[in-house]
Amino acid sequence: MMTLLTPEDYAQELLVYCNILNDIPIEPMHICEKLHLEVQYKPFESIEGVLVNRDCQTKIGIRPNHTYPARTKLTLAHELGHLILPHHTKYMYQCTSEDISSYRPNNVIENEANDFAAELLMPEELIKNDMIMVQPGLQCIQHISNRYGTSLTASAIKYAKSVNFPMAIVQTKVGGSIDWAYSVNNFKYVERGLVHYSTVAHNYFFHNQELNGTPQLVNSTAWHPCDHGHKLIEETVSFPNLHTTLSILTIPE
Repeated sequence: MMTLLTPEDYAQELLVYCNILNDIPIEPMHICEKLHLEVQYKPFESIEGVLVNRDCQTKIGIRPNHTYPARTKLTLAHELGHLILPHHTKYMYQCTSEDISSYRPNNVIENEANDFAAELLMPEELIKNDMIMVQPGLQCIQHISNRYGTSLTASAIKYAKSVNFPMAIVQTKVGGSIDWAYSVNNFKYVERGLVHYSTVAHNYFFHNQELNGTPQLVNSTAWHPCDHGHKLIEETVSFPNLHTTLSILTIPE
C-alpha cells in the first residue's frame, strides 16, 4: 500500500530539490526564485497573502510586515504550501492573519499549509539537534525562533510537534479570553474561556504586567477548573503590539 505523504514530506522534498537544506535561515524568497515564481508585495487590508494559480500562471501576493518580518516570511512559505500540496486545488487562496498565525483544529487546509511552512523554515532533522543542545521549554523555542528567523508562535508549534512529553501552547487575546490552544502527548489541562485569575497570563490583561516568559509554578486548576492536585509550569510571553500572550505549559518532572 502506498504511504500518503504529509505536508512535512512535501516540504522536505522541496528543500532537497532546491538544494538549500543547509542554508540557515532558509529564505522562502530564494525558493520562489528557483521555481521562477512571481512574488509581489501588496498593501492588503484584510489578508496577509494570496496565491493565484490558473491558466498556466502562478502569482503570490504578500502583505509586507515591517514590524514582524518573520510574519512576512511565514506567509510566503504558507502560500508555497498551497501551491505545492497536491490536494490544495483551488485556483485562489486568500489567507488571513488568523489562517497563518494560529492553530484551529477545524481549519484543516490552512493547518496543512502551516505544517508545510513550518517544516520548510524549520526542518525537523535540524530542530531535533537544537533540542538536544538547549534547555527545553521556552528557552529552546526562543532559540529556534532566533536561529531560523521564525515567529515565536510558529516556533512553539513546531517545537510541540517534535517533543515526546505532554505540553500545550495557549494564545490569549484582547480581553483575556483564550483564543486557541494546541496540546500534544495527552496534555489535558486547558479549558477554553476567560483566562483564570491565577494564571501568569492573567497578569498581563488585568494588571498591565509585561511578561518575559519567566517559568512559574501554577496549580493545574488555573488552566482547567476540573483538574485538582497537580502543578504546571507556565512560561508566558506578552506581545503588547498585538495585545496577546503566548503561554507554554508543561508538567514538572
